[in-house]
Amino acid sequence: VKTNAQTLNDAMRTLRDSVANEQTVKSSQNYTDANQDLQQAYDAQVNNANNIINETGTPTMNPNTITQATTQVTTAEGALNGAQNLVNAQNNAKANLNTLSHLTNEQKESITNQINSATHVNDVTTIQNDATQLNNAMNELAQSIQDQESTKQQVNYTNADQANQEAYNNAVAEAERILDKEHGANTSHADVQTAIQNVQSTKQALNGDRNVEIAKTNAKNALEQLTSLNNAQKAALTTQIDNAPTVANVEQVSNTATHLNQAMAELQQGINDNNDVLQSVDYTDADPTNQQAYTNAVTQANAILSKDQGTNADITQVQAALNQVTTAKNALNGEEKVAQAKEAAKQALATYNHLNTAQTNVATEQITNATTLAQVAQAQNTAHELNTAMGELQNSINDQTTVKNSVNFSDADQTKQDAYTNAVTEAQSILDNAHGGNLNKEQVEAVTNKVSTAKDNLNGDAKVREAKADALNNLGTLNQLNDAQKAHLTNEINSA
Repeated sequence: VKTNAQTLNDAMRTLRDSVANEQTVKSSQNYTDANQDLQQAYDAQVNNANNIINETGTPTMNPNTITQATTQVTTAEGALNGAQNLVNAQNNAKANLNTLSHLTNEQKESITNQINSATHVNDVTTIQNDATQLNNAMNELAQSIQDQESTKQQVNYTNADQANQEAYNNAVAEAERILDKEHGANTSHADVQTAIQNVQSTKQALNGDRNVEIAKTNAKNALEQLTSLNNAQKAALTTQIDNAPTVANVEQVSNTATHLNQAMAELQQGINDNNDVLQSVDYTDADPTNQQAYTNAVTQANAILSKDQGTNADITQVQAALNQVTTAKNALNGEEKVAQAKEAAKQALATYNHLNTAQTNVATEQITNATTLAQVAQAQNTAHELNTAMGELQNSINDQTTVKNSVNFSDADQTKQDAYTNAVTEAQSILDNAHGGNLNKEQVEAVTNKVSTAKDNLNGDAKVREAKADALNNLGTLNQLNDAQKAHLTNEINSA
């Protein structure tokens, strides 16, 4: 009995020892990470041993049964595979890590170290899940910049504010730095998410499209201030502004509008003096073809300048229209023709050799002061008619010596002789080249008439004829004369 009791006691001591570390075992990684069925098996064997130890009813007296219980506890504890499960989890996690193609080398190295340092399967799982999330975030980051080339070619980027462009460029550069497999740092999931947000927010902040719309609005407002354009031009320029894809294109249209407006203003200025031109000698005395060319040029200019009816003429057409107006205006040759007419009139005047110096000077002055062809022609015609009158005046006294030596003068009444002599003297004073006065045609013709009248009034011949008639009548009363004497005396009377 004593021996049995000792054996039973030894068996119970061994059994108690087998479960003494129950809490230590259950708190160990080898238990917590063990398979559930092995945990349950261990728990069952420990409970069985504790039941034997804590029996209050019929006790277990067979040492072999107690030893078997001890063996079962030990076996169940030894079967716990938490440590192996951790190794397996670590190996699986590292194998999975190799499939995460978006991570950088440093990220993988860091995660590998975390896996190796993990003390529980749950930790490995968490690390693996975090790695997957980080890989997904890295992929999302890569996707966020995949369209950077197309983005940078879009108007929304190319016309964005420089600061916004630089912000996007910096965000993309930071993303590329993070994504660099070889040189990328061990960027955390939070920092990757921040990088994604930066790419997205800076991309959304690109304001090129808005800048284009603002430029279009400003260009249209400026267009309304260009008052020299006609409606068709404004409509066409508005369409060009609406269709402009970039700020530069909008500015180009705006510059085109400004230059066109200036050209239209210059075209308007080119015809502003049209009324003055039409009333000027340069137009009124110009060749008809030149007048028509100018009129046509002004008509074409007005057609372009018409607000409601004007066509959509471009700057080349407007400048061509202005050039036509300028050329046609410059080609008006009225003043040139007047100058040529003056020169011709003066040359003709030099041939009017009956005019005295005073008359020539006045005629020259009249020609010089003439402003139109009609006035030049009038001045020349006046001089020509005066020259003719002066010639006729000269002709009227060319026979004065003959007249004065004639019986018609010498036997004329003294008053009639004086009248003729005075008329001739007056004519001579007018005809005096150096001292003759500036008499006009009518005045010269009056003197010519005076000379002719005075000449016609000389009555010497009439008085002789009257004396002859009286003598012949008296001869007829002399009845003592014979016929021969009467014939002789009659001959003498008729020959007197």
